[in-house]
Amino acid sequence: MSIFDKIKNTSATTAETATQPVSEKTETFTFTALPESLAEMQSLPEASLDTPFKTAALTVCALCAYAADKI
Repeated sequence: MSIFDKIKNTSATTAETATQPVSEKTETFTFTALPESLAEMQSLPEASLDTPFKTAALTVCALCAYAADKI
């Protein structure tokens, strides 16, 4: 088997895995106020970043703080 066949087979397997449905799990995060500084973000329970949901929630907060700082 040539290297190109191996790459082709690997990419086909990866494509099949990528198209499988994502789990239906959801999480909701509620903030009383958007954190405006790094210290405020680090004090939140979501700052542990131990799940992708917590990471996404703090990323949105960081982007909102960044946008507000630019205005």
